[in-house]
Amino acid sequence: MPVEGGKEEEFIVPDRDLLYSPMQVDAKGLYYSEFDRSARGVSVIFYDFAAKKSRQLLLVRNGDFGDGFSVSPDGKQILYTKTDRSQTNLMLIENFR
Repeated sequence: MPVEGGKEEEFIVPDRDLLYSPMQVDAKGLYYSEFDRSARGVSVIFYDFAAKKSRQLLLVRNGDFGDGFSVSPDGKQILYTKTDRSQTNLMLIENFR
């Protein structure tokens, strides 16, 4: 609650584990991502300010939103990156000076 009056603060308690990724806010609500253990995937969730409820918009199984996601201004499209393959090389260098 602000000291000098005004609107009180509101807390959103997610239904699942939040991921470290950007959140997006528009006039109607908040978009964020969660890890869904039971589905073994990542969900984009929309929290509706008016209804004070969350709903799942998208579930990507066996994937992640490593670089976050972006929602179009009209809220009808979601853009996210997907890594198809990730590799690491391990090298042993002997007699390095």
